[in-house]
Amino acid sequence: MGTERSLCQYKPPVFPSDAQIKLNPFASTGLPILFSRPVISKSFGQSLYTAVLSPSPILVTFQLTNALPNCCGQSRATTSLQWHLVCGFILGALGRAFTILLMICDASHPTVRHSSLMCFVSSTQFLTLEHQNASPVAVAEKKYAEPSVIFDAPGMLGLTMCFSVVSMFPCVPARDAHMVRSHTVCYLSLSVSFCFLCFTAVPVNKRDIIFLLDGSFNVGNTNFPYVRDFVMNLVNSLDVGYDNIRVGLVQFSDTPETEFSLDTYRSKADLLARLRQLQLKGGSTLNTGSALDFVRSKHFTEAGGSRIHENVPQLLLLLAAGQSGDSYLQASNALARAGVLTFCVGASQANKAELEQIAFNPSLVYLMDDFNSLPALPQQLIQPLTTYVSGGVEEVPLAPTENKRDILFLLDGSANLVGQFPAVRDFLYKIIDELDVKPDGTRIAVAQYSDNVKIESRFSEHQNKGEILNIVKRMKIKTGKPLNMGYALDLAQRDIFVKSSGSRIEEGVPQFLVLLAAGRSTDRVDVPAQNLRQVGIIPFIFQAKNADAAELERIVPSPAFILSVESLPKIGELQPQIVNLLKTVQNGGPPQVPGEKKDVVFLIDGSEAVRSGFSLLKEFVQRVVESLDVGPDRVRVAVVQFSERARPEFYLNSYSDQQAVVSAIRRLTLLGGLSLNTGSALDFVMRNMLVESAGSRITEGVPQFLIVLSASRSRDDVRGPSVVLKRSGAVPFGIRIGHDDDTEMRTISYIPDFAVVIPTFQQLGSVQQVISEKVTLLSRAELDKITPVLTLSPTGVSSKRDVVFLIDGSQNTVQEFSYIRSLIERLVEDLDVGFDTTRVAVIQFSEDPRVEFLLNAYTSKDEVQTAVRRLRPKGGRQINVGSALDYVSKNIFRRPLGSRIEEGVPQFLVLVSSGRSDDEVEDSAVQIKQSGVAPFTVARNADPEELVKISLSPEYVFSVSTFRELPSLEQKLLTPITTLTSEQIQSLLTRTQYPPPVVENDAADIIFLIDSSDSVRQDGLAHIRDFIGSIVRKLNIGPNRVRIGVLQFSNDVFPEFYLKTHKSQAAVLDAIRRLRFRGGSPLNTGKALDFVAKNFFVKSAGSRIEDGVPQHLVLFLGGKSQDDVSRSSRVIGSAGIVSVGVGSRNVDRAELQTITNNDRLIFTVRDFRDLRNIESQVINSFGPSGVTPTPPGPFSPSTPVAKKADIVFLLDGSINFRRDDFREVLRFASGIVDTIYEGGDSIQVGLVQYNSDPTDEFFLKDFSTKEEIVDAINKVVYKGGREANTFVGLDHLRKNHFVPEAGSRIDQRIPQIAFVITGGSSVEDTEEATRALSQKGVKVFAVGVKNIDLGEVSKIASNSAIAFRVTNVQELSELSEQVLETLHDAMHETLCPGMTDVSRACHLDVILGFDGSQDQNVFVSQRGLESKVDAVLNRITQLQRISCTGSQEPTVRVAAVAYTPSGPVEGFDFSEFQPDLFEKFQSMRNQHPYLLTPDTLKVYQNKFRSSPAGSVKVVIHFTDGVDGSLAELQKASAELQEEGVNALIFVGLERVANYDNVMQLEFGRGFTYNRPLTVNLMDLDYELAEQLDSIAERACCGVPCKCSGQRGDRGLLGSVGPKGMPGEDGYRGYPGDEGGPGERGPPGVNGTQGFQGCPGQRGTKIFKKLLSFNFAKLIDSFTYLYVNSPLCLDGLNGEEVRYF
Repeated sequence: MGTERSLCQYKPPVFPSDAQIKLNPFASTGLPILFSRPVISKSFGQSLYTAVLSPSPILVTFQLTNALPNCCGQSRATTSLQWHLVCGFILGALGRAFTILLMICDASHPTVRHSSLMCFVSSTQFLTLEHQNASPVAVAEKKYAEPSVIFDAPGMLGLTMCFSVVSMFPCVPARDAHMVRSHTVCYLSLSVSFCFLCFTAVPVNKRDIIFLLDGSFNVGNTNFPYVRDFVMNLVNSLDVGYDNIRVGLVQFSDTPETEFSLDTYRSKADLLARLRQLQLKGGSTLNTGSALDFVRSKHFTEAGGSRIHENVPQLLLLLAAGQSGDSYLQASNALARAGVLTFCVGASQANKAELEQIAFNPSLVYLMDDFNSLPALPQQLIQPLTTYVSGGVEEVPLAPTENKRDILFLLDGSANLVGQFPAVRDFLYKIIDELDVKPDGTRIAVAQYSDNVKIESRFSEHQNKGEILNIVKRMKIKTGKPLNMGYALDLAQRDIFVKSSGSRIEEGVPQFLVLLAAGRSTDRVDVPAQNLRQVGIIPFIFQAKNADAAELERIVPSPAFILSVESLPKIGELQPQIVNLLKTVQNGGPPQVPGEKKDVVFLIDGSEAVRSGFSLLKEFVQRVVESLDVGPDRVRVAVVQFSERARPEFYLNSYSDQQAVVSAIRRLTLLGGLSLNTGSALDFVMRNMLVESAGSRITEGVPQFLIVLSASRSRDDVRGPSVVLKRSGAVPFGIRIGHDDDTEMRTISYIPDFAVVIPTFQQLGSVQQVISEKVTLLSRAELDKITPVLTLSPTGVSSKRDVVFLIDGSQNTVQEFSYIRSLIERLVEDLDVGFDTTRVAVIQFSEDPRVEFLLNAYTSKDEVQTAVRRLRPKGGRQINVGSALDYVSKNIFRRPLGSRIEEGVPQFLVLVSSGRSDDEVEDSAVQIKQSGVAPFTVARNADPEELVKISLSPEYVFSVSTFRELPSLEQKLLTPITTLTSEQIQSLLTRTQYPPPVVENDAADIIFLIDSSDSVRQDGLAHIRDFIGSIVRKLNIGPNRVRIGVLQFSNDVFPEFYLKTHKSQAAVLDAIRRLRFRGGSPLNTGKALDFVAKNFFVKSAGSRIEDGVPQHLVLFLGGKSQDDVSRSSRVIGSAGIVSVGVGSRNVDRAELQTITNNDRLIFTVRDFRDLRNIESQVINSFGPSGVTPTPPGPFSPSTPVAKKADIVFLLDGSINFRRDDFREVLRFASGIVDTIYEGGDSIQVGLVQYNSDPTDEFFLKDFSTKEEIVDAINKVVYKGGREANTFVGLDHLRKNHFVPEAGSRIDQRIPQIAFVITGGSSVEDTEEATRALSQKGVKVFAVGVKNIDLGEVSKIASNSAIAFRVTNVQELSELSEQVLETLHDAMHETLCPGMTDVSRACHLDVILGFDGSQDQNVFVSQRGLESKVDAVLNRITQLQRISCTGSQEPTVRVAAVAYTPSGPVEGFDFSEFQPDLFEKFQSMRNQHPYLLTPDTLKVYQNKFRSSPAGSVKVVIHFTDGVDGSLAELQKASAELQEEGVNALIFVGLERVANYDNVMQLEFGRGFTYNRPLTVNLMDLDYELAEQLDSIAERACCGVPCKCSGQRGDRGLLGSVGPKGMPGEDGYRGYPGDEGGPGERGPPGVNGTQGFQGCPGQRGTKIFKKLLSFNFAKLIDSFTYLYVNSPLCLDGLNGEEVRYF
């Protein structure tokens, strides 16, 4: 639809000369003022009219006297009349003075300020009629709702007297005298009316104004204060108040963000205070269209504080400093249609043409040269902002209008939409909102379907828009697994499209069915679809997710009626298309399109290469346009400029006539740029111009022409985008200027003949006629006869690729991280991203790596882009590239995590680093290249040799001096990623020279265990630290050589770093230098040895004990242990760990003997300062050159060990599996046995089948060979049964199978494994049975198939790591590899020899901190804080069990700590949950203010020092913004992390400032848990619990990431609870604001008469005569006439005005 927008402003009225005149001085009211035919001269009538309208009696006087000579003709009479008028003016002035006095006395009344005669005239109809024998009538009527102003009645009374005197003069002709008398009666009546209306309301100037501010980097922090001052100056000039002018503010860049709404602030002072705190939002892109749509839907609504339904003018002031990055026309038109008056202010790079299209009217655009001028702009804006109103929008229909229609929305309500139904519901809501829903217009019905149909509303039930929208708003997903689409279609025809349900099908009203399908139907659709078509129902289908296109095409008459949904969250993009179809389609065929319609897009080179010829380019485009029949229903035109990027100048729906298009072309300015990305520009046109929202009619079959003008070769590939364009139906023409090579233009053009090459710009005129003729003459029919030539990519190059971005997230990249993010965004945009094409993953690293998302996390480009835009730097001081490469090689390029490396898909790694690595990279680089991955390196200020070691080859090393240069590398990276094949990568890798392999006996793992108790003292630790450093310098440190770990102990254990932490000598030495004395007593050496055995000499900590690498423990002791060391020493010795004892003079040598079990490995010194004397002896104990001698004892880890296990399968034999499915389950079980059972293994297998009760198929003791077991499994017969009771099955296993009598070797410590495969939920809860098996030592694996969710499967399994789920039995084979890996680990699982395999304990210490505004108490200003903290305390202290804790839940202790200027404040110390914790937290409300500074984080650091070693340390801090230096806070955050704190999490309070900066301080948050957390989140307690759960898994169980399922919809409100006890008295309130003056009281009692005054001076004779006039009698007479005369006569029906 097109729009014509009219703008109204008050202008002074002009007296008309017609017989009957309509005047409208205020367009906003639309109320006419009518006068009868003038019966005296025009000049007298003008004077009288002005007298009525003028607020100045003296002006009336002179106007009337100047007019009278025309009717009197005698100067004497004129002079006399002037004297009488002067007298009348004097009386009127006296009356007016009295009125002004009243006004001064009552100036506090808000409406007095607005009093004027014009106010009354502008909103009143009044008539003056003159006819023979007519009676005088004056009509002045208006209904008001509020008390109002005192009008100028005394002034009018004086003027009325003037008119009375005039009527007495003989010089006035009788007829005119009658007229004067008539006007006199009218005017006096008006005067009396005004007196009566003294307390009737006139509305004040109400307006709703939204400021929409550019918050992107186009403005920047430097210029933002000017923007803030501009808004404040403007607000300061407005009459801001809740009942007057309301103000709201939104900032936007890539997304909009509400600062405050229209109803947030009720006073100007509060509003200005908030504006002073306004900070720049930040962001690189400017999506103006989405921001406009946001303010329309969220702010110009009643919910957003708008008074739009009260007809209060709605104003939007947009300030932009750049061009929009998205389509904005549709959003701006929607605002105009809603009656919103849009003003636009442009600065910096703002585009004038764009702003003129957005503004309600081009005159409302204000362009500023620079930001400095902004604060002065309010002087220009204040008048239009307070006087302009929307004159309305006239819709110009471009398509048939919507008439009567019956539309049924039939939505997939099955499990296919779980978690995504809200997006579908909102989409449906918006569609219905745009339709003309009413009983005699469009009727709506809504239903959901899955296994059956749920009818939400029939055509007869909710026929008004508001009613049906309320129904839609409350809709919940139906759920259900089967998708019976055929049944739903049949029911729709039989039960909804019938007269009894409100359908008007028998009246011939068009019947529409809008079907959403997100999966394949489980029943037949052919017959129901045919029946629908036979009765004339027109179907439209949204195809989403796994819907079968072929199946859907059998339902619709043509594929044009199927709209494909890329992903359900993006379904809203199809809203304009479906609304247009529902409004315009009249029958069952596709919309018919007239032959003359065409859409033409010009894509013109805007680079510096065309600067000299740009005017000729514009002239060429203009001439082509002038040859076309431009119009909204004929030819539409758009123009796009491009160089490195594309910029739309105007869209296909921007202009509706040829002259407007030509004018826009003439205004074009050169874009600029050094090179061309033509391929990217073609893709931009396809995605942003040839779409319905931009005015394209491509879906209607209108020919789409694209004319490309280019003067340079493209820097990127044009083949792919040109193929996409041509396949979509676009017809490109290519014109190359200045180059002889036409290959590129022939590739782009629809057919090669459509390509043109000319030598200079001057020759453009010669091809203009050719292009014009082709565009004009080529019809749809002609184009259908032409087959486009598609130039495909080179043969053999597949689009399948796996690309992993490994990016530096350390604090070195914080300032330029946005450039890294933008590089990834642009590369992803250029890649063919999809699950079956290019997959993308992102990993961040600093000290350690962090997964942002994996290769199989997202399946579409939009999902990947969204995830990339959420990236924030993880922080950290070090850049450990080596460990990051090692992590990626072992954990990312693997099949279970989405890599297709085994399928031969090319694997690429793009490394972005900010400097030289802090660890060794060589071994890790070799490892990743040997696995077949092609690494590319992008680095700032890095070591070139290091980069060459990592890269695929030297040509793929890219160095920059700053990350701002990254855009220049885009194409250099894109080319090899898109062109290199697996064979080429392998060829390059084979030519790589790798260093010789590491000698095996050069490797060793050495742990230094240091006594840091009080007996050692601080100086003793310093000597030990120096001694260890000296030893490390002499060792060959490296990931595949010597690894070092260090921990301290006293009464507790303090890990410093693990064997896997540091991979270079420099990193180890740096960590040793940071060792600090811990202190404490007594000395618990036994406890420390036990901790080392369990936590350091294990694979997860970096120990290579299982690989046969020698293990060494160097113990430094300064005294005798207070606990037993013998048991721990035996464990360490039996594990093959060689212990070296170093003691001071106070050490117990016998104790050292017990620990080392070897006198030669005990070294004592008098004092630790003498340690250097024994350095060589300690080093020699490791063997020559760091080679460790073979440890004593039988330990030989390299010897292959046969697998031993007892495995019992528990298989669901109920109807959850059909007979054929059960055979697949058996095949899966036998396959597992066949794979894991190898020669020499001792594996026993049993099998139980169950439904409501278990059946023993065979026991562990029954078969002894693999062949017998596999054969027995395959002979199992399907049992059947109505229900499955997994609880009974598990309990049966415990009692009857995992017992020695059944063959179990549980007493021999052989691993006991239960393997459950179930197809549905258990009728009884399984947790108790699983817990009983786990306590017995049985590990329960669980696989869920079909109708059971992963959460329930996890309850069956011993832990979530061995719980698996697939959607059908066919997918079991894909699960085999993952199951086998975990099963293999389970069969080898032991902690240490001689120790019982028990679940690991997990202890969390959480500090709950907060800060608040310095202006007021945070407990007062943040009203939701206390309730949120209460919920959080309850939730996080009751964590569920995690994967390694078995049946016990992690213990969580919480402390409440905050920091004030006077020091730390502690609400309570670390405690497990108690009801009184929250009360203790509330007691902190008395302190104020609380701050977030570096000292705050140091307080947390000190607090954690009292936590036990090995506990997981987490800080959750509620904040309203930083109070100190961000750089200092980042440093403090890094120190907190180095101190061993596992996570720092921030929660933003209301009105948090610069939250992006605060988030930069965070660390340790789990995989996919990186979205901002705010106190307003409805489920904040659940979010934080998930965070802690993920952190606990990572810290306690070594699980790098954990994904929690999506939470379901919030349930219905529960019933109202009983009334609680009365609360305690509240705090004394603050004094309120001083009240205004009260109402005027009643008149007092008359006082006594005063003394008579002195006689006054004698007046002139005329005054004496005038004063003798009986005014009281005259007023009584006119009052009587006024009260008894008929009102509101218009003279059109013969009414007369009678004379006296």
